Amino acid sequence: MMKKMKLTLGKAKVRLLSVLMLLVCVAMPMITFAQAGFETVDGGAGTDTGVTDVPIDGGTAFLIAAGVLFGVYRLYQVVQDKNKMAIAN
Repeated sequence: MMKKMKLTLGKAKVRLLSVLMLLVCVAMPMITFAQAGFETVDGGAGTDTGVTDVPIDGGTAFLIAAGVLFGVYRLYQVVQDKNKMAIAN
């Protein structure tokens, strides 16, 4: 028979974070589409400049913030593990 696995608080947090990150990654491309209507050389009525503007601020800022937060979290875990080992010895 298969042994039932107990869902601990730590595992539940990891699963919840994984689902939230998946949802954010699915929704982010919809938010970052470029807007139509950029100006041309003569103010919008004629020749095109050939420049394609793409907004990169929202998604990039979110990814940088998520990376920094994840790094801080991992650093916190390493420090906690070292403290536990020092107390055990």
